[in-house]
Amino acid sequence: MLEPSGEPLVSFDRFSFSYAGSRAPALEDVSLSVSPGEFLLVAGSSGGGKSTLLRSMMGLVPQMYPGELRGRVAVAGADPARTPVREMSRIVGYVFQDPENQIFASTVEADVAFGLEVRGIPRAEMLRRVDEVMGALDIRHLWGRPVHELSDGQKQLVAIAGALVLEPGVLALDEPTSMLDPYNAREILRRVRGIVDSSGISAIIVEHRLGFSAPLADGLLALSGGRIVAHGPPEDILGALDPRAAGISPPVPGPRDPVPDPPGDRAAIDVDSVGYSYPGGVDALSGASFEVREGELVAVLGPNGSGKTTLVKHLNGLLKPSSGSVRILGIDTRRADVADLARSVGVAFQNPDHQIFEETVEREVMFAPLMMGFPAEDARRAAEAAMRRVGILHLRDRNPLSLSGGERKRVAIASILSYGPRILVLDEPTVGQDALNREILRGVIMDQVRSGGTAIVVTHDLDFIWPMDPRTLVMGGGRVIADMRLSEILRDGALMESAHIVPPWPDACAESAAGDAVHP
Repeated sequence: MLEPSGEPLVSFDRFSFSYAGSRAPALEDVSLSVSPGEFLLVAGSSGGGKSTLLRSMMGLVPQMYPGELRGRVAVAGADPARTPVREMSRIVGYVFQDPENQIFASTVEADVAFGLEVRGIPRAEMLRRVDEVMGALDIRHLWGRPVHELSDGQKQLVAIAGALVLEPGVLALDEPTSMLDPYNAREILRRVRGIVDSSGISAIIVEHRLGFSAPLADGLLALSGGRIVAHGPPEDILGALDPRAAGISPPVPGPRDPVPDPPGDRAAIDVDSVGYSYPGGVDALSGASFEVREGELVAVLGPNGSGKTTLVKHLNGLLKPSSGSVRILGIDTRRADVADLARSVGVAFQNPDHQIFEETVEREVMFAPLMMGFPAEDARRAAEAAMRRVGILHLRDRNPLSLSGGERKRVAIASILSYGPRILVLDEPTVGQDALNREILRGVIMDQVRSGGTAIVVTHDLDFIWPMDPRTLVMGGGRVIADMRLSEILRDGALMESAHIVPPWPDACAESAAGDAVHP
């Protein structure tokens, strides 16, 4: 890594911002400078102001998100609050927490090229740069694919490519690896580090998972409640600060408390030789087969685009198999409608915005119980218990769309918990979650299986599932290529390589974890 040098490229001077209608400031009295050639990691509690920090660099705050602003931000000499966002986009390459917020074109290469087209870059130069950046991110195989058919992780890679192809002076990336498999997450962060070193740009990256990012960063900024609680070299901050108290998940494996095997053999889910092809002809599932018993916790791992989210959509009938069958508590999903299956299967999708539509958090969480026939007062009590369980009761009167991505994720999960389905399916539940909320969600999952229910957790987050050491299905090429405890998977080097499974811990910690798995 090169030493950051020169005058600050980004600076905050006693900056505070409160969103319109909010009583608490999102950022308060923040002073900070980022030099050319600096890779700054931003971490901290959910709702702590991390996304607001990035938005203020782009001018989205206050131009697109109105509110009260005090202090000053400067980026490459420009004042983002007074410079049109379209002009700031020439300086700052911004990747949103939700990649769908910045995808415009119908095919992958057209979307990567979108910003270049807007700037009038000659076609030959544009194609060269698009090909170069797609090759660097190993997504050339997505050329020509309709964007709407991609997995969320693949969309995230497309959004990152769209930012890098513009060759900005500052990269502002909001959880750019949250939907990526561990291999791609590590490689993207290495790529960013290389760009910073070779070009002298600045990179400010919001991350909750520090295993891959902390060793690459020059600095770590910890935010909580809108204030800076620590700022310095990552090794110093992580050594001196109680990471979990600051909402940071330390990059070391936690203690194991393996979930027990289910008490019986009754099948809750039976997936038999399922194949599924999207209208464009892409085979997303190719003979996937497995069974999950009542009272069992099963994790699902696999590379981006391996069929995990497509599989999830089969479990509540949103998709019907092209071949094979899916049975939920003995019911063939091809003979049941989604509303009936939803009574037994609660799904929290990877993107919470795909299932949030009410005007307040409380109404959102009450919606399903009311539709299930709960009396109004019972629905209200059930919603209150669910909101309290995931730590969002204080947000009950807020509009969900005004919340942070992590908070919206917990709203979606609470909206399922409120009616008590027998099968709980969580697709990437830890996106946007700080250390405390990850512990809360782990408790939610364990409560589900201890009560005799079934839980399916689709995730790339080994930190999250490692302590539970669940039975784990590994997806590859649209089918299940391995079915064993997570601890067994981490001892199989060939499987880990083929499935892009990379522990996000230092090598010594990974070896220790594997040793613990051998001698539980």
